[in-house]
Amino acid sequence: MTTRPGHLPLRVVIVDDTQAIRHSLRVLVDAHAELEVVGTGEDGVEGIDIVRATRPDVVLLDYRMPRMDGIEAARVIRAELPETRIVMLSAYDDLSIMAYATAAGVDDFLCKGVAASVIHAALLGK
Repeated sequence: MTTRPGHLPLRVVIVDDTQAIRHSLRVLVDAHAELEVVGTGEDGVEGIDIVRATRPDVVLLDYRMPRMDGIEAARVIRAELPETRIVMLSAYDDLSIMAYATAAGVDDFLCKGVAASVIHAALLGK
């Protein structure tokens, strides 16, 4: 498990422009004692503000959002908080998007609709 020494649970920020998806991801995270949601946002701009304020261990970030997409938000987060793990979710299963995400500093790229256990493992860095 990827944690800061002596710091459990892992602190998670969820950023997605769809309220139902934010809620579902929060339910998934809240179901695990080793994870804790410390903030949610609906676009990259709001997500960056929340990440700056909460300094989470992990950010679960949507790819496509209004105002600022997940790729640009990931670049900012990676530059400001290089120790924060970034997991990107996308409705698009596209190798070029995965390449952009990796170049922006995303640690893991998942397609929406994957099993909850896959998201859980990615948040833990497994």
